[in-house]
Amino acid sequence: MTALILLDFAGRRPEASLDQLELDRAGVDCQPLLEQSTPDSVDAPSYAKALMLASDPDRPIDGIVAYCAASPLAVAVSHLTGAPVVFLDPAASEEQDIVGKYAEIVRQIDGSGPTTRTSPLIDIASKLAEPAKLITAIRRDLSLRATRSLQRDGFGAAETAAAMSHTVGVYVRWLTFLVAMHHDEQPPLARPALRVLSRDHPAKTPLLGIEKAPAVRVDCTRADLARHASTRAAVLEFFHVTTSRSPKG
Repeated sequence: MTALILLDFAGRRPEASLDQLELDRAGVDCQPLLEQSTPDSVDAPSYAKALMLASDPDRPIDGIVAYCAASPLAVAVSHLTGAPVVFLDPAASEEQDIVGKYAEIVRQIDGSGPTTRTSPLIDIASKLAEPAKLITAIRRDLSLRATRSLQRDGFGAAETAAAMSHTVGVYVRWLTFLVAMHHDEQPPLARPALRVLSRDHPAKTPLLGIEKAPAVRVDCTRADLARHASTRAAVLEFFHVTTSRSPKG
């Protein structure tokens, strides 16, 4: 049985997640690592090491499938495991992505209304070079915003503390992931790879050497890429060829 690692920080988004590839229907053993552990590490290689330490050390790994911003993580996991990779719409985590997601989260937490008070946004660009300090500042900022918002909505002290901790924890894990993927200083991918690209994804992918990997273009939007039959077929074909040519043990 082929055993694959899935790297996809799905969260709340309109795009299909990797589990919608339904690779298990073809007898593939899938391990969605980011559903099992979300490290506090703030660079891609350290994040990958923490993920692998938290996973089953006896489980075989025949390959990796990564979605979008998890691409730097897939490169790092491949360095640790020697596994080949399929990238779905590969992308780096750019500064503007982190800034945009942080601003979106702030809008969700602060809400709007006649009594809404907002604080200035953190200057992500000026703090991104020190990622650990940035995440600490984000956690503090979101905690204050969430507490203020919940109290405005009439929550008591105990309810506020519990709800704030859960809500902020979810958002901080997502932003930590993006910050870590931004700090992806590591060698280029050395194993076989395939890029599966949606209709409008740019063919050039300047990301740790994977721009030279073969590409399959699927005639669909990014939202449908991970549920499209052609994507599923490309993934299964790639790992059938790769694993059959690779010596075992």
